[in-house]
Amino acid sequence: MNALRLLAAAMLALSAAGSWAAAEAPIDIDRYLAEPPAPIAKPLPAAWEPLRARLAEQVRALVEGPRLAPLRMEIGLAGCEFFFDHSGQTVLSLSLAARHLPPDLRGKLADYLEAEIRKYPPHTSGCWYPINEGRRRENYVVTDELLAGSRRQALAHPFGNVYALWAMAHELDCWPPVAERWPEIRDSYRSFRESGWRLDPAKGDLFANRYLAALVAYVRIARRMNEPTEAEAARRQAEELAAGIVENWRRDSQSVLIPKFENVVEFDRWRGEGAGGFFFRVSGHKAKVARFHDLTPEVARLVADHALPAAKVYLDFVDRSLPGWYLAGEERQFHFGENYVDYPDFAMDIFLAKAYLEKSPPEKLAGWVDMPWCAGDLYYIEKLALVLDAAAAMP
Repeated sequence: MNALRLLAAAMLALSAAGSWAAAEAPIDIDRYLAEPPAPIAKPLPAAWEPLRARLAEQVRALVEGPRLAPLRMEIGLAGCEFFFDHSGQTVLSLSLAARHLPPDLRGKLADYLEAEIRKYPPHTSGCWYPINEGRRRENYVVTDELLAGSRRQALAHPFGNVYALWAMAHELDCWPPVAERWPEIRDSYRSFRESGWRLDPAKGDLFANRYLAALVAYVRIARRMNEPTEAEAARRQAEELAAGIVENWRRDSQSVLIPKFENVVEFDRWRGEGAGGFFFRVSGHKAKVARFHDLTPEVARLVADHALPAAKVYLDFVDRSLPGWYLAGEERQFHFGENYVDYPDFAMDIFLAKAYLEKSPPEKLAGWVDMPWCAGDLYYIEKLALVLDAAAAMP
């Protein structure tokens, strides 16, 4: 029986390798750097209007309501993380919703985001919100003691938020506020470059997609600012990183097949090592879906063009093994690891892969939106926007 399983796994790996070999070609990074056309608000069938109204309601509550504090989430032995705790996420999620909002709310949103990037510049270390200021998002009492301690184990370089700035300018047609910050954006890129960060394809990195998206956005902004030298430097770095991301996606896909376990020790070891490469180990009890983390349309297109067989393996793993992935507060299926729920970005990351990479139909995406984790749930807003994007793209 074990021999048959090994043979089947080997045949699948060889089949995938053959598919890759046939598709392997130098990555034309310029395909992913080209700026998309200006967004157009398309009319949607009446069936989607309730969803659009819900999106407008959520955005209006943030733009016109009281300021909200970051969401505190403690899920068990994995510990505490704060979400919606920096301006990059705010700017990105709200910008992606812009094309589906009524004109009056779009205008208010543009003003809101311009004020946001002035007070909390996403591309600098000033992007982080104080965790104890604003109305609490949680549905439970958060004491001062609970707010003590570190906010995250790993922080991305603020350059990773440059994609959010580009999305704001592109979606709301408000380039002047971004152009005014060009010298700061350029300094942020140089700081990132001088940090020496590089992707090791054998290990992966939680922020690889974020940084590639930021490099894509930086090239676009630099070209608008008539800075060809800056654009070319970022272009070369994006090309190198894109190749590393593709290699990382391909590496472990044949290991994601669930093997036969002789005992629970083998199962725990397999799960602890990332379930064959699906999970990225952050710490002893904390893992995230790094390959799906912070996906954007550009990064998803790259993966679809150069590692589609591997992508299908990871997406099939979700369908086969994580049936409750989309539920807020879902039970953790086999990857529980002494935590009682997953962090909110677990469902968000898989939703991004379903929307951008799998290109699931809007009816399916709508069923995976579920309910908000909290007041001002930016992931909920982003999911609603992506459903409407998919509906607008239907013939």
